[in-house]
Amino acid sequence: MLDLLALTTEPATTPSRFFRLHAYEPLFATEGVCYRIVGLSDGLLARWFTLLRLPQAKTLLLQKKLIRPFELDFLRKRYSRIVYDFDDAIYLSKKGSKRFKHILRSSDQVVAGNRCLAAAAAAFQEKVTVIPTGVDLVRFVPTSMTIEKPSIVGWIGSYHNLKNLYPLLPVFQEVRDSCRHTEFRYICDHPDNRLNSAGWTYIKWSRKEEAAMLSELHIGLMPLQDTEYNRGKCGFKAIQYMAIGAPPIASPVGFNCELIKHGVNGLLPMTPAAWGEALQTLLADPDYYRAMRIKAIERAKDFDLSKLFVSLKPLLFPPTA
Repeated sequence: MLDLLALTTEPATTPSRFFRLHAYEPLFATEGVCYRIVGLSDGLLARWFTLLRLPQAKTLLLQKKLIRPFELDFLRKRYSRIVYDFDDAIYLSKKGSKRFKHILRSSDQVVAGNRCLAAAAAAFQEKVTVIPTGVDLVRFVPTSMTIEKPSIVGWIGSYHNLKNLYPLLPVFQEVRDSCRHTEFRYICDHPDNRLNSAGWTYIKWSRKEEAAMLSELHIGLMPLQDTEYNRGKCGFKAIQYMAIGAPPIASPVGFNCELIKHGVNGLLPMTPAAWGEALQTLLADPDYYRAMRIKAIERAKDFDLSKLFVSLKPLLFPPTA
């Protein structure tokens, strides 16, 4: 029998699936955890074919997937312990809300990526624990502590989230005009004509090269519109930036306000003008930049995967189970 069976989304490259499941695989191996990760398709017949063939396990971890109530009822009869993990405000749609409530009420434990999500879950489940999305500090490391003057500003994310950069493109252009040696990059799964036309350098995202791509950035960007959905985000971009020593400039939305101490380990500009001022300050003041860089690296240690695993393990395998 498996110790852990994890059911999650497809494809395997989905950020949530990778960073909240696959990233823990080396730690599972070290701890001798016998596990299997299975992706569930959206098609009803294909999903049932998968569900009927699942192996037995001591704990079933349902990661983010909002399965149908009758599918969960089927799993509830087969597995004695079910843990639900989520890191986005997936409960906001009408269909998502109904499934979300049923999953939470049927689970033995819920793991939420931040306090905002935990508060939403607490209305339907008493056992809710916050475990942020962690970063592998063995892979994501600063390449050098001796950057004399920052010059490479960048963003990483999925193509559908590039829209968060668009309202600030005029501001970024003003920064480029005044700081002519500054380069703007975006690391993404697809190129974007609008950013390319604005002079940004496109870096095609690769899981294998992701850490190396990020390590070349000097400053990381994370603009967000202040929406209910974005307030549920877990700030992982900013955590990655911090880990590689790139002070984050992020919108003061949701978890970003807990993660970043403005002016110490990052900046939280509230207006387009403030975004421009934040970038200009970091690019023009190497001493201020280096001090913030050191604090950002220190903050990232709070999200070390190995540290978070110490909290996650007893939730998956409680001592009394």
